[in-house]
Amino acid sequence: MAIEIELKFGLTPDGVNRLANFLTNYTILEQKKLDLTNTYYDTPDFQLQKNHCGLRVRGIQETDQLAQYEITVKHSSTGVAGLHARQEFNVTVDTPTLDLQLLPKDALSPQCDRQQLALQIKPQFTTHFLRHAYLIRYHDSEIELAFDQGSISHDTHQMPIDELELELKQGDVSRLFEFAAELSILGLRLLSQSKAARGYRLMNQTPLLPPLVPELKTKHAPHKTLSAMLKYWQKCEEFADEQQQVTLLYDSLARLLPMLTLLLDSLTPTSLMQTAQAELSKVNNLLKSRPDWSVWLYDARVTKLKLHLTQIVLDLQD
Repeated sequence: MAIEIELKFGLTPDGVNRLANFLTNYTILEQKKLDLTNTYYDTPDFQLQKNHCGLRVRGIQETDQLAQYEITVKHSSTGVAGLHARQEFNVTVDTPTLDLQLLPKDALSPQCDRQQLALQIKPQFTTHFLRHAYLIRYHDSEIELAFDQGSISHDTHQMPIDELELELKQGDVSRLFEFAAELSILGLRLLSQSKAARGYRLMNQTPLLPPLVPELKTKHAPHKTLSAMLKYWQKCEEFADEQQQVTLLYDSLARLLPMLTLLLDSLTPTSLMQTAQAELSKVNNLLKSRPDWSVWLYDARVTKLKLHLTQIVLDLQD
């Protein structure tokens, strides 16, 4: 079992074109181009999803090599904005056939009857995408950058995949944020929804709903308050992007950013806090200009601020 720690981003078309050249500034330990096909399984009443568990079989095709397969179980993600941290179990298998008995004992709940589950589960949706993967040495850490392009499919419905993931393979999580901040110059936007979450939405034709304003209480620990603010901000952006409700987003942020300012001012100052306060001032000025939607979504100032605030949440938890 491993703990997967990753950041997910959308990337502008210009950023896609500039990515390979940008990465020449770093030490690349390994580079791969993979064709990945994934089938996600669940029961007819979505018991796995309801228990915050994802189950898939992945086919991995690398150039001039035989296809490989693996069964993966992922458990509930704990994260803020585009940061995802979750338990992950992987088992390499010879064929794309799902066999629950091959999974480690602790991959599924002790209360789970594997034989009964095997009778109930069936394929729900698939993803198919090309992955350009780079293992990068960044200071004292190793980070995998994966750029995925393809689609999520269920029956006749499809949803595009066009995203960049950064996964910490070795080292300190702070290096993941530092590297992401450097990449933000390419035009990144944080994404909170995994491919699996989007697949369930596609399958059920579930639109995003307007986010509820979080209930912020002074008795809450600062990291919980800041986390709630970030999640609300992220949901507002994703709803506004999908439903073209840009005015709603800007109005929501006009109320949220002053509260963020007050919260940061109330915390013990650190170098990271001061950096976040400086970025918040820049983002406040950007908001006053009400820029074009595409400018706001991928602006490096916005992305850096979210990254810094997410780091502060993690620091406050420790």
